[in-house]
Amino acid sequence: MRSSASKNAPAPRPAPGRRRKEDDDAPTPVARHASAEALDTPVDAEDVVAPADADHGRWTVASAGYATGSQAATSGPGAGGSAADGEARTPLPSLVEAGIGLGVVGLLGAIAVGASTKASASPSPLNPVKPVDPIKPVDPVKPIDPVNPVNPVDPVNPVDPVNPVDPVNPVDPVNPIDPVSPVSPIKPVNPVKPVNPVDPVRPVDPVVPERTTFSTSNAHVIEAYEGTRELVFLVQRSGDISQPGSVRYSAQSEKRTTSSDDLTGVLTGTVTFEAGESQQLIRLKVKGDYLKETDERVSVKLHDPVAGTLGRAEGDGTIHEIDVTRLQAAYGLRDLNPELNAPAIRVRRSSDSQELDIGFDAHGQLDRQKLLDFVGSDSGAKGFVKVWYDQSGHSRDMTASVPALQGVIVDGGKIVTRADTSAAISFNAGRNGENFDTMTATGLAADDWRSAVIYANVQSEGTQNGTLFNLGEAKSGRLSVHFPAQDKVSFDVRSSESHRLDWNPGAPEALLESANDMVFEIHSGNRTAGNEALNYTDASEAIFQNGHRVASHGEESTPGEFATTSRWRLASHDDSGDRTYYQQAMYNEFLVYLAKDNSTPSMQHLIGTAQDDVLSYAGEQDLKRIDGLAGHDTLYVAGTATLDLTRFSAGIKNVEQFWLDNGDANTLQLTARTLSDLAVKTLEIRLDAKDRVEIDQVAVPIDGTLMNRLQTLSPTMQFKIIVDGQPVMG
Repeated sequence: MRSSASKNAPAPRPAPGRRRKEDDDAPTPVARHASAEALDTPVDAEDVVAPADADHGRWTVASAGYATGSQAATSGPGAGGSAADGEARTPLPSLVEAGIGLGVVGLLGAIAVGASTKASASPSPLNPVKPVDPIKPVDPVKPIDPVNPVNPVDPVNPVDPVNPVDPVNPVDPVNPIDPVSPVSPIKPVNPVKPVNPVDPVRPVDPVVPERTTFSTSNAHVIEAYEGTRELVFLVQRSGDISQPGSVRYSAQSEKRTTSSDDLTGVLTGTVTFEAGESQQLIRLKVKGDYLKETDERVSVKLHDPVAGTLGRAEGDGTIHEIDVTRLQAAYGLRDLNPELNAPAIRVRRSSDSQELDIGFDAHGQLDRQKLLDFVGSDSGAKGFVKVWYDQSGHSRDMTASVPALQGVIVDGGKIVTRADTSAAISFNAGRNGENFDTMTATGLAADDWRSAVIYANVQSEGTQNGTLFNLGEAKSGRLSVHFPAQDKVSFDVRSSESHRLDWNPGAPEALLESANDMVFEIHSGNRTAGNEALNYTDASEAIFQNGHRVASHGEESTPGEFATTSRWRLASHDDSGDRTYYQQAMYNEFLVYLAKDNSTPSMQHLIGTAQDDVLSYAGEQDLKRIDGLAGHDTLYVAGTATLDLTRFSAGIKNVEQFWLDNGDANTLQLTARTLSDLAVKTLEIRLDAKDRVEIDQVAVPIDGTLMNRLQTLSPTMQFKIIVDGQPVMG
């Protein structure tokens, strides 16, 4: 579309050196005004004023001291203004005779400047205010351009005021060339990308599709006693998702001991995405049981992507049995409490006794690379554990300040491991000289405990009589385990004479070279030795090896209450210094739960990690809090559970997606407060058409009505609702 201004634009000027035929017949143009040098002060552009009778082509220069058009034919009164005091003026030679043409706006005339007989006092006949300088009259050769009065017009190479032409480097109107950076007319500059001209032979597509990437989340589920639960990983596809794609996966339990696997069903498969789909789920079945064990880890690995590449290809799943936030102490060589962000151990190296804290890798395991980089990998390198940090949040760290008493985690440039390859701290196996390695912590003292559950993932390294741990007094008032003593494993509560539970593994050698996850449990409120169908978890006192009960007894041998002291020990019984009695064992994990009621550390807080997480909820009544922590987290509802956000006393926080699209009918109950407590900016809700949503206990249709209601309820949040895979608009 043409600009309206083009109607009034001057006609294109012919190329230099060429003359139009119509120019031969045209009258010779007349110079329009005097040179700027002939004026007392430079002429400003604003001084040029259009004439009132523009049809006659007359112009007036308000203050320049000259006249143009028909007024310039004569001087004196009536010719460009009346002369002051009626004085007569002597006209200068007409500039018409000079043959200088301006050809601007069709004006014809001559500039006449009269030399006053009283030059110093008489004003110009053209401008009564500014007199003409008689010393510097107007230069008839270089008349002044009225449009640009500061830059006089060159009569040889007059400049077009609209499209000025450089006479040295004239511009080619077809292929204009920049005289500074000339561009070849064959490859002109791309006006969109002038810095990177487009090659006409191999043009560049300015739109580059994003790479398609497949990534997986972490996953968390609470193991049930019966039935099954779902451990769910969210596979996300990012980048260009306009085409179908797929990726294969394989899942594997990292169960290190001989107890049965909690995973069941198909552990491999393919995740398929239709065009436009960005999320799919991997659902793994977890069977419930009464085994006593620590949390189980599961890994899911993506591989063989189709129409895409791998991003975060490995996800970490956790089957939770123990709520670490309820423990009195938690020592481990894996990340037991992502909320705490604490290291695992403090290590002293043998080469120069320098010390360093060692934490966890991206998968929550001990950072072995950092450990070996610090200690060294040569045959003489050793790493000693000075501090084993408490991950319960109570800061009850196990310490060994005396170098001669420190356990060993790197021996001969290699990390000490149990038979299942899990990292471990070795005590009293000859790795640190004389066998009297031990660690102590400032524990929690009380004399009215009624329940204790103590987890020790260990491996025996000798048959010497010793104490695995002691949280109480040396004799009466003890809470200890001998592993072994007199060829047996003994669990003592209060006294070795009246309240001891023994387990005979057959021979002390039976514990050698085997990773054993041991649990020692006591409940003063229980009355029997337990029920076999429940794996004797209801016993008064019991010992479990790799999840299974190996010994138990009833209330006749269990005290009503028992005690602990403020000095807790690993690998030693007391401070007597008896060096004939020491524990030869590797420790991978040591957890302590104490309670003044009849209870266990069942899950009350389901917590995610710093990565993307899926937290599965199946209606567990003991849960008080669900927190995704960081990343983009999803709360997956399994089965036919109702997700009532108001029933969680500690709230649901840091969850960006509720996933109820599971094939069953579910109910989601929300309020303005529970939405605010989520502490997120966006919330996506995925539903089946048969699901139900209630806001303030009133059912809301799962269509645009729900979107509008949510936006009204929480205007600062952004919502996305998907029903049976289709987005719902408000």
